[in-house]
Amino acid sequence: MGQTLLTIHYKNTSNRAIAAFPVTQGVPLGEGALREVAKLAIRFANGGLQAVQAKALETWFDGSIKWLLLDFTLPVEATESGQVELDRRGKLAEFCTMASVKA
Repeated sequence: MGQTLLTIHYKNTSNRAIAAFPVTQGVPLGEGALREVAKLAIRFANGGLQAVQAKALETWFDGSIKWLLLDFTLPVEATESGQVELDRRGKLAEFCTMASVKA
């Protein structure tokens, strides 16, 4: 089981399903919360995991990430609302490294 870093809430305001809605989200992180982006994934409510492209935009004085840019796709049903979690996964390192954005 991974560690949840943050929760992202979403709402599809259209009356149609979207198989792969593109999401770009900048998120602030507390000092010391995250030092690398290689082991990140999006976790859906059903427990499924998906790779996420992640890039550190700014760092704290201790080298940890202050601002993180996330890019991923989200399958949504018509008028659906819900949440996904950004998860730090140990066993998913190779899978997510392929999707990581290198500076």
